Amino acid sequence: MSRIAAAVLLIVLIVLFRNCSVSELPAGRPALGFTAEDLSGNTISLSDYRGKVVLLDFWATWCGPCLSELPNVKRVYKKYRDEDFVVIGISLDSNREQFETFILKQGIEWPQIFDGKGWDNEVSQLYNIFSIPSTFLVDRDGIIRYTNLTGPNLERSVKALLRAPASENTAGQTGDDN
Repeated sequence: MSRIAAAVLLIVLIVLFRNCSVSELPAGRPALGFTAEDLSGNTISLSDYRGKVVLLDFWATWCGPCLSELPNVKRVYKKYRDEDFVVIGISLDSNREQFETFILKQGIEWPQIFDGKGWDNEVSQLYNIFSIPSTFLVDRDGIIRYTNLTGPNLERSVKALLRAPASENTAGQTGDDN
């Protein structure tokens, strides 16, 4: 197969499967706890955010679909951050300086977990991440309610979970079902 044909096939496969998640963590199950360091050296534990709605956003600065979705994540974060909505970015980047420059340039305000290990990032390994962007929307009780949300589905789902009291959140779904 020629290089051009192989490249075209690869692009087609990426487009077709870019939002497919092979994670073994379906909606409706408890989110896996973790403790990691953010870019500022602060310790982040998922359990510290109990009582809040949390978006775990696995992404990288070199990921085209991740960058396409970034304006939407920023908009939803700015709209709901004062209502107990938190985003935790988990970066699969490997160059810290480039990553920090990107974060500053884009004005990303939420915590970013970065360990420089790329696909071997410890939190992404815990969540069995094989494709990005991958997101998990966790309710106030620590249950994954939605996965792989993009576009208007992200805001709709965040809004619904913020309006639902703890222990009364609805059953989860994937972003494709919303």
